[in-house]
Parts: sequence; structure tokens; C-alpha cells
Amino acid sequence: TTRHWKVESVLPSCGPVRGGVRVRATLSGFVGDGAMVCVFGDTEVRATAVDGGSVECVVPDWRSRAEDPSVGWDMSRPVPLRVRSMEKGGAAAEEWAGSTFYFMQAVQLTGVVPSYALAVPGAVITLAGAGFAQDQSFDCAFSRLAVGGSVYEPARVQSSTMMTCGVPSAWIAGPATIEVRGCCVDGGLFDVMVGGFGIITQVEPSTGREEGGELLTVTGQGFSRTVLHEHCRFGGPELRSRVWWRSSSVVECVSPGGRRGNVTLDLSGGSGDIPGSSGIQFLFRSAAARVLGIRPDRGLVTGGTVVTCASRTATGSRGVECIVGGETIKEVHVSSTAILCSVPSQRRAGVVRVEVMETGEVRCMGEFVYLDVVDLTSISPSSGPSDGGSIVTITYSSGLAPGSVGAGSVDVRCVFSMADSRRESDAWVVGPQAIACATPGWGETGLSSVELKAEGVDVCRTPLVFVFERVPTVLSVLAMWASGEGLTVSVAGINFVSSAALACQVTGGSVSERTSATFQTSSLVLCRSPVPRGALFLQVSNNGLDFSQSGKLLLEEVTGEFEVTSIVPSWGPVSGGTSLRLQVSGVGAREGQSPELPPGPLVLKLGRSETESVCTWADGFFLCKSARADEETMGHGGQVAVRFGQRLQRKVVFEYFLDPVVSGARPLSGGVKGGSIISVFGQGFAESSSAGCCFGSAGLVAGARWASSSLLLCKVPAMSSKSNVIGVEIGVTNNGHDILWTGLRYRYEEPPTLASVWPRFVVSRSSFTVTLVGNHLEGGRPLFVRLGQHMDERPATVVSSTKILHTVSGLQEGNHSVDLCVEGEDCTVSGLELHAGSAFRIFSANPSRGPSSGGSRVLVSHSSAPLGVELSCRFEEVVVNGTRLSDCLLLCIAPPSGEATQMVHVRVLSVWDGASVVLDSFYFERLPLGRIVRVTPSSGKASGGTVIDVHGCGVDDASWQEWKCVFQADGATTPREAAVSRREGPGCLVLRCETPAGRAGLVAGLEVWRRNILWMRDESAFVYSWEPVLLELRPSLWALGRRVLLTVIGLHFIAEGTNGGAVTVGIGRARFVGAAISSSEIVCEVEAQEAGNHSVEVSIDGQEFTQSGRRTWIVPVSPRVARVFPSHGPSAGGFRVVLDVDSFSGQLLHGDWLCCFGVESTKLLATGPNRGECDVAHDQEGMRRSGRMRDGAVAVWLANGGEGGGGAGGGGG
Repeated sequence: TTRHWKVESVLPSCGPVRGGVRVRATLSGFVGDGAMVCVFGDTEVRATAVDGGSVECVVPDWRSRAEDPSVGWDMSRPVPLRVRSMEKGGAAAEEWAGSTFYFMQAVQLTGVVPSYALAVPGAVITLAGAGFAQDQSFDCAFSRLAVGGSVYEPARVQSSTMMTCGVPSAWIAGPATIEVRGCCVDGGLFDVMVGGFGIITQVEPSTGREEGGELLTVTGQGFSRTVLHEHCRFGGPELRSRVWWRSSSVVECVSPGGRRGNVTLDLSGGSGDIPGSSGIQFLFRSAAARVLGIRPDRGLVTGGTVVTCASRTATGSRGVECIVGGETIKEVHVSSTAILCSVPSQRRAGVVRVEVMETGEVRCMGEFVYLDVVDLTSISPSSGPSDGGSIVTITYSSGLAPGSVGAGSVDVRCVFSMADSRRESDAWVVGPQAIACATPGWGETGLSSVELKAEGVDVCRTPLVFVFERVPTVLSVLAMWASGEGLTVSVAGINFVSSAALACQVTGGSVSERTSATFQTSSLVLCRSPVPRGALFLQVSNNGLDFSQSGKLLLEEVTGEFEVTSIVPSWGPVSGGTSLRLQVSGVGAREGQSPELPPGPLVLKLGRSETESVCTWADGFFLCKSARADEETMGHGGQVAVRFGQRLQRKVVFEYFLDPVVSGARPLSGGVKGGSIISVFGQGFAESSSAGCCFGSAGLVAGARWASSSLLLCKVPAMSSKSNVIGVEIGVTNNGHDILWTGLRYRYEEPPTLASVWPRFVVSRSSFTVTLVGNHLEGGRPLFVRLGQHMDERPATVVSSTKILHTVSGLQEGNHSVDLCVEGEDCTVSGLELHAGSAFRIFSANPSRGPSSGGSRVLVSHSSAPLGVELSCRFEEVVVNGTRLSDCLLLCIAPPSGEATQMVHVRVLSVWDGASVVLDSFYFERLPLGRIVRVTPSSGKASGGTVIDVHGCGVDDASWQEWKCVFQADGATTPREAAVSRREGPGCLVLRCETPAGRAGLVAGLEVWRRNILWMRDESAFVYSWEPVLLELRPSLWALGRRVLLTVIGLHFIAEGTNGGAVTVGIGRARFVGAAISSSEIVCEVEAQEAGNHSVEVSIDGQEFTQSGRRTWIVPVSPRVARVFPSHGPSAGGFRVVLDVDSFSGQLLHGDWLCCFGVESTKLLATGPNRGECDVAHDQEGMRRSGRMRDGAVAVWLANGGEGGGGAGGGGG
């Protein structure tokens, strides 16, 4: 017979109708031998035995049955699945039944909508496709591309063509993949972008016009460049505008039109249905509620500036008010078209807010700048020519910060006023509290007031005076007489002014002197001049600075022949102005001096030009200027004859050339070290060894290689210290002297440097993006990243001047140097390295558990990673910096937790600049904090030193060493070393430690630590008690051989806040148990003691016996009455007797003694050490009845009175 067993499970239990899926069936009682078959319905397929009591087989093709209408197969009905073992010959030996298999149509996935999602609770991804069924189950597996591991979320089938998956709430923003897993799924792997949820904290401005068009700046955190934050939404997806991403905390967008009133502004992506950030209120103002500005917006701190709000009012002045810097201005003037307010004075310069409101609504709003008043002190010179151009220096004592003028912070101009006219000129700084400006041309003479205007506001308290004068003119000069100091020259002319600044200037050759002049009349002055050797040019100035454009030559009468031997340069531009240096020879020429020349001015003429150039003598050469060439000269090739003085020079010629024309140059930037070759394009470049390029006025001249008349190749020199960030102007020259400035600027750039690279550890042979940080990374030249010896063909992406991004793929394992190359050639060695290796893996974490108080030192063993990579551990939401102990060992200190949890997911991160990458993770168990069961003793003296035993439980640490007790009192924390004295069961121990000093009456908290890990805590574990003080003993002495109830009077017998503790009274070496009745009284029953003095001490709660205030208790020998005098008296009593005692070691002066007469007693009055007096009792009847009176006599003895009177013992009598 065939034995039937059971099929325990089938995996998978469903598959496509086309078959081909391998399934595994687990069988009960299967031993794994013999031939096996799987039977799907009535179709047999071969099966193979595998480990674990299972077989595997391939699902047959079921399409013929599914498509055959005669079969009538229902896809919702499962197919029975059985497994048989076959004997030789094909007979069935055993059979396993009881399972089924579902044949299903294939599920086709076509896409994901949207292709991005937010990493926030509730975010959903929609998957589109065909063949989805409500009774099918699917899972979405989310995976990061660069990090292993997946997170699964169940999918929900919405229709036959759509299903949705929720995005994991703890997912990290960035690129990810989503894979749909389930039966019969085709094409279920898609890329998605998971983004963080942005937080908006401010929008500026917060209001705008209803017609839109205003630029808004949105600040916050978590803004990304992905599609998640590509639009600003105004009240929903219907009203959006494009976002310009500036940083993760700042974006900009333009307000659209079409709304009015308050709306919620947030960021979104795609269709705008999903918000990507929190929202903030934005107000669209109607045209009627438009807020205007104020004019003017600047004025003096003295106040009084009237600001105007160009707004109509409906209420008149009653509903209008001006608020300036929080102060309401009462005086407001209202017209039909404007509101006027006078701003108040201000103590110091600054910016305040101004609002003009009508019935609570803002009409105008803006900022008003208060400027300081400037006190001018002087102007020099105080006069100048009426055609202007004089440079005057103005000093001031207050009102403008030194160095602020022209620095971009304060715009200052000089204002010259004369009659009804005002003219202004720019001012610049020339010294501390001194500025300079040029006088304007006026065309007439007169007095002008000079003031300053700052930011368009007149800021001077009192103006200065400047005199505009006619320009002096020199008509003739005459040398009057000579002396050792030179010549006195009479100068005739017009418009000379009597002034202390009147001066003459004499120039020529190597001479350039300026001397004071003597005023004679408005047409005659006297000047001093050196003796001329050649020609000297003389000018006159009324103010000592602006000299007349006219002048006269002062000549020395000489004769002789001369000849020009060379002229440098020998060619120049047709525009003229070339500085020429002429070398001459001739009869009478002296060494180092000018040759002997004929009288009259020495001039240079080039060709047929009528323009003469007056030449001067300097350093052995005549210095002249070339004149402008005429058209006839250029028509004959540009060469011209040279006429110097009265003679045509035969040995030299001068050649004119056309000015070159520059159309462009490239590149226009390069490194500060120079050396780059730039191409200058244009026309008219001459093929000459003198051709060159000039870089800026600092004189950075570089030789040029002539390529053609339209191309010069110039080598850039190194940057000088005078170059600036805006670059230097490029000039070209054909002759090495005349420079044509092109207007093009060459910008020197600092070489790019790298400081760090992140991440420093990447997975080899994978695609990744690295971030490089450094300086000078933003320029006009492309930057390339070189990893080892490999340089990518694509330039890096520049984010800012300090950050670039570079994508690398296929990097081999090992360390690779990271360098930066400009334009792929000029490479800078950074010293940085990037490590490529296998995927980061954690092998172990020890310990894997610790108290919730934190402090556990967790050693994480992981795969090798470079030591330069900074790693951190994130315990849930708390990130702690890790310490790299080696390339494969990381130390992380567990942080404290508010409450104990069973298990914490710890992720190891690589963190840099606010971004992080999860490398791998492990689990750490947080244990609840242990408890201190009791502390013995629980109180001790304030001086410290009490040895206590701390009984605690809940400690998951079996070590016997490195424990400590930490006492907390009065805000101070005091640690004490502790030792484990014994263990009391699992997780329980007894620690012994010593208390520190504290304040009496204070309750101290106690914590138990081991290796900086808190295990137990009790906030009121120990009480600092007052040390007991003994003040008095009652009785202070007693008779021998008797028990006594001793009362001790003192202080601090009961600790504050307690009901009392165990009391021990020490008398000598004997110890007796007492009881504290109050904090100042102890009672104790004391056994009989030997005679003598005994120290009395007290111990509370087992503490040390008190060392302060100890009292001596005297136990005397019983006193014996030796004599009574008188020894008889009347029976009525009432008289006094004297008693003498002997055989007594003590003194009657100590203690309370009673005289006993039979059964009656009276108090003894001690009159000496062994003598006393007492009154005789009078109760005779009582004595008779007691039997103590015999023949009229009674016994007399002494007894100690004790507390409250009454005999308690005594001696003989």
C-alpha cells in the first residue's frame, strides 16, 4: 500500500502561468532517498531531494490549461500539489499531499510616480503597471545605492494598474532604489530620489502686491536642489513660481499674481501636490493697500528733516500718526496729496524705521538714516583760478569716521556755492580727518562758500570760504641782477595777487625749483632763479599750487655748432606724443653739460609739421616730444626728416606708424606666478623686436612674439603687489615706448588649493561623488581632479570659491592621491588621499549592553578604513563622535537615555559639513539603572570619615575593581574610591566607601560608578548629622553598689529629619543602651559601678563616641554620719542640726543629699566637704507608726536625693 505523508510547506506558493519557477516543498518523514516527482494537479515533473527534508522541482507551463475554455480552469482556484517517491519500475512507494499552488498572470510594473518622495511620515510612492490583484500581497524594498541593506514596507493595491508604498520615516535623504517583490512581478526595480523635509523660518518681504512680481528670499533649513523644492507654492498647487536655490538655508522665488489676502507659502516639487517643507504666512496686498516709501530717507542727527509720504488720507490729520524709531511724532501735516512729518533729533548716527499710519493701517514705511554733523576746520589752498582744477584739502574735527570716505560706506562730495549757483565735485581721503577735492570751473571771480554733502545731505555746521581768482599770465621776464644764490628776475604780467602763497616755478634741463615771489603790483612780481645754462621756463602761481599755463624762457647767450647723432626711439605713432631722447655732439660741448647752443628756444621739428616741440636738457640728452603726423607724411611711407634748432639733421630720421587696433585677447585670467601665453588679436602690429605687452600701470612689461600684423603672443609676467582683484589693463606697444591701452583687463588668480576631501573612504569599483574643500576654487578656468595618475576628462562642478564636486566611477582598491589641475595641466599637489576599498562592515561591538545612564565604552570592530576618515556613532537620534583606535577599531561612548529600552539601533556614520553617510549598524541594549537598597549606617558626622556599606542591585557588571561612590550635596560632587566587599546574589553587591566632609543637617545624594559608567543612584542616601554634645549629667554622683537611671542633657541627640536612632552610653569602658527622649535628653539605666571618676560618652546610630563635652560621673563611697549636734530636740521639730560624716571618698559639696530622720527627710545644706546642716522633721506620729522611733530616738543617715528629690540610696548613720 502507498503511505501518505504531509507536505508541510511550499515556497513560493504562487507563480506565473508560463511556469519555470523553482519551488521547494518541505516534507514530513522524508529521509531523502529514491526518485521523486512533484504532481501539479495531474501533471508530473521531476523532483530533486535537497537538505533539510525537502525537495525542489520546476513548475510546469500552465498556459495551455488557462487558455483552453474546455478545461474551465479558474485562476482564483489553487492547483493541488503532491510529492511522490517512485520505486524501480515506476510504482509509487510513498506520497505526500496536503498543499496547493496558485498559477497567476504576470504582474507588469512600468514606472514610479512621482520619482521622488519626502523622508517624512505619511509620504507615499505610487507604482504604475498592469495585472495588480486585490488578493495579492507585495512588498516594497527601499535601498540606498551607496550603502547596503534594505528597508521593507508593505504595498497596497489600489487598482489593477496602481499600487502605493509608504516611504520609511527613518529613511535618509538622497538617491535610492525601490524594488517591488511578490508573485509574478516583472520589471520591479526603479530609482527614486528621497528628500528631507524643509523647514521655513522667514520670508522677506512678508507682504507683496496682489499683481505679484516681487523677489522673495525664503530662509530656513533642509532646502535641497532636487525636484522636492523646485517651486514656491502660494496657498496650494494652483499658484506656484520657480525656485532659485542659493544654499541649503536660502532660496529665492518671485511672487505670482492672482491672489489677495493671507496665504501659506511652502516649497514643493513636481505637480505641486506634495508639500516639501513647512509653511509660513505671506500677505498679498490689494492695490488700495499699497505701502509706499518715504522721501527723503536721510538727515542730520540734529533732527528737523521733513519726510514726505505721498499718500492721500480719508480721515484728515486726526487718524494719522508718524512713528520714527519707535517714537510717535505728534506734529503731523496733512494735505490732499501727502503726509509730512518732521523727524526728531537723535543722539548718534544710525538707521531707524519710519512708519506713517492712518487708522492703524500702514501707508508708508521705510528706513531713515541719521548722519552726524561735520565741523570743518580749514581749507588749503583757500584761493585758486576761476577756471577750476585746483586740488584743495579740507580738514574737519568730527562727524566723519577716519577712512570712511570713498571706502564704500559714506559718499561725500564737496559743494561750492556762489551767488545762487551750487556746484559739486567728488571727494577722496588724503589723511586722518582730511579729504581733498577739485574746484569746479566757475568762469568768474568771487567768494564761494565750501561745504560737504554726505549721502546727499548737507552735513556741515559752518561752511568755509574759497576765493576764485583770475588766472595769472606772464608776459615777459628780465634778469635784473645776479648773486651767489642766482638771479633776481623781474616778471611782468597781469592778474597777480598779493598773497602769502605767491610763488614762482623755474624748470628746464635738470632744474626744477619753486620759490616764493615778492608782490609789487598786480602786473609785476620779483622771483629768484638759478643762473640758466640753456633755457629755463618760468611760471607764476597766486596760491602756490596752480601755476599759470603761460610763461617765458630765460636764456643764456651761447653760440656753437652741434649735431644730433641718435634719436631714441626712431619711430612712433601718428598721434604723436612719443617721448624722444636726442644725443647731440658739437663744438664747445662740455662733459655732462649741454652743448653751446645759439640763443633762443631749442625746438624739434619732424618733417613738414608746423608744430614745434620745446626740448629740455637732462642727464646728457635732450628730451623732446614727437608731433602729430599729417596725411601727407603718412602718404610718403611715414619717414620724415629731423630739424633740431636751426639745423637739418643728416644722420637721423624719424618714422611714423599707424596706431595698432586691438579687438580682443584670450585667455584673460591666469595664475599669480605668470608664465601663461595670451593671444592679442587686432590690426597694425609691427614686426619688431621692440614690440611688447604691458600689464597694468605697475609696469608689468612682457615681451611679445610677433605672429602676424593681426596677432601678438604675449607671455604674462608674475603679479606685482600693486595688482588687485579686478585685474590689470592690457596694453600693446610697437616701439617699446608708446603704449596703447586696450581696455581689456587680465585678472590674476590665486592658485587653487585643497584642504579636505569627503568622503575619504569609498567603495571600490562603484560610482560616487566626492566633495573637495579648499580656497580659490571659483575662477574662469576649468578645474580637473586627478586621482592617483588618472585624470577625468570632465571638469569638476564648481559650487563656490571653497567647494567643488567631482564624480568618479570604477576606482581600484587602495589609496589614491587627490590633486587639482587647472585646465588639465597646472596641477597642485594637495597631500590628500582617497581610500577605495571593499564595503564597510561591522564585525562586533563590545560591550553590546550598558546602563541607560550612558558612559559605556563600546569598542566597534570593523573592516579596514583609513585613519583619516572621521567616524561617528548615532544611538537612535543622538550622534556621538567616535575615536579611531586603529584602522579597524572604533571607540564610541554611549550617551545617556531618558528611559531604558530593550534594544537601540546604532548606526556608524561618516559625517562632514552637516552631511552624513550610514556605513553599517549594530544593536546596543540599554539596561535600566540599578537601585541602592540601603546604606548602613545611613547617617554620620559632618566632619566625614564615616565608613558606610552600600547595598545595591541591578548591576550588570561582575568586576570587583575600579568602583567609586560619588556624593552630591550643596551643588558639589565629591568622588570616593569604593571596594566590593561581597556579592549578594545575581546583580547585587555591597560596596564599602568613606564619606567626605559635609554640612550638618544636610541630606546627601549618592551615585555608584565604575569606569565612568553610572550604575546606581539615590538622591537621599546619607544624612550628615550634628555631633552630639554633652552638657550635664543627672544625677552627677551616686552611691556604690546601686543601679541608677542616668539622664544625659546635651545637644543633637536626634538627627534632623529622623525619629531618633540607636543610642549607646559609655561610662568608662562599660556600654549601656539608652534612649533619646528628645534631641537634648537621653535616659539610660546604668549598672552599679566602682567608686571613682568615670568618663561619660554617647554614640548615635553606631557612630563613633562623641569626643566633645565629655562629663565625669563621681561614684562616691557611702557617707557615714559620725556625729549629730545637737543630738536631741523637741518632738515638734522645727530646729536645725549639724552633721559630720566620715568614711567618705567624695565631698558633700557635690550632689543633692538628704538628711533622713526615720521615714522623713529634709534637704542637706552642705557647709563643707564633710559637714552639713539640715532641719529636723516633725512628723513624730508617722515615725512611731513605722516603728522607726525607739525610746523617743530615730536613726539619722544621708541619702543621695536624685532627680526630683526623694532618697535613692545612702550610707550609715
